[in-house]
Amino acid sequence: MVVRNLDTSRTKNLTLMNQSLSTSSGEHNYFSADRKWHHVIDPIKLQPASRPTVSVVGPKASTCDLLSTAFLSMPEVMARKVLRDEYEGYFIVNME
Repeated sequence: MVVRNLDTSRTKNLTLMNQSLSTSSGEHNYFSADRKWHHVIDPIKLQPASRPTVSVVGPKASTCDLLSTAFLSMPEVMARKVLRDEYEGYFIVNME
């Protein structure tokens, strides 16, 4: 697996065995001509999520997908607490 940082074009190679990787991003699915509104909306601010990309690695694909999408609009400290308390492993790209 290769995960690319959209801000710097750097990549990170990951070797996964019996694990899942989910990446959520608002960088490619805009629904406004000015590219300010994408498909992931922060439920508190009612604005597009501010973080461009989050990737989560773990044992269940469905959980990784849920977490990577939620973390787009969640403060980093909260995301790390969720992972520490509830999830055995993680990899996050482009957090604050």
